[in-house]
Amino acid sequence: MAMCPRCGAVIPENAQFCTSCGQSTERVNPARSPAPPPPMAAPPIAPPPSPAAAPPMGGFTRLSEGRSQPMQEAPPPTAAAPPTTGSSESEGMPAELRSFVSELEEWARLNQTDARHDTIRFWILKVPAILSSACAGVLAINHFETAAAILAAIATTCILIDGVNPGGQLRNAHVRAVHDLRTLQHQVVNDWRVGCLRGTNTKKLAAELLQKAEKVREQVAAALKGAETSFAKSVDTK
Repeated sequence: MAMCPRCGAVIPENAQFCTSCGQSTERVNPARSPAPPPPMAAPPIAPPPSPAAAPPMGGFTRLSEGRSQPMQEAPPPTAAAPPTTGSSESEGMPAELRSFVSELEEWARLNQTDARHDTIRFWILKVPAILSSACAGVLAINHFETAAAILAAIATTCILIDGVNPGGQLRNAHVRAVHDLRTLQHQVVNDWRVGCLRGTNTKKLAAELLQKAEKVREQVAAALKGAETSFAKSVDTK
């Protein structure tokens, strides 16, 4: 016989519900209760490590006196410094010669920027004129006279502006100056290496290279000046 946990009435063994309050007898009847799961096997316990091989706990190392001190961390590896470009070329050069080579490189970069700007200025009016004239012809064939007239006026305006004040005419002069200056740089560095291998006095060699390179630089400057002067004259005559 079992007792109802709810009302305390006596419940027969085969009864599924309490006859007094209707409580289910599944929790009360031990015959209907599920068998408990088998006990799980305990995992094997690893033997404790020896004191010599035990890692430090909590960032501390134990001393022989029983005290503890913070564990010192290893410094992070320092990254290798990147090699300096051009350092091998100017190695051993006097300061005057290195400064001359740097000036040539700076002048070459300025001419390269001017050549890029001249290219943009050359096409900034020609591209709208070409596209407008082409689209105006297509629209005129399809009987869109108003739109064709507007595009034709835009193309004519671009052509007139470009004819009065042409742009981008100095691009070839700047590109040529870039190539000449870079060639002069390599020639100076190569002549310096050859002179050092021959055992020439460094100061005397540097002076000769500066005089020789200065003549070439004057020729480049004269070519640029001539191109700019001729362009200015052509603009004034128009």
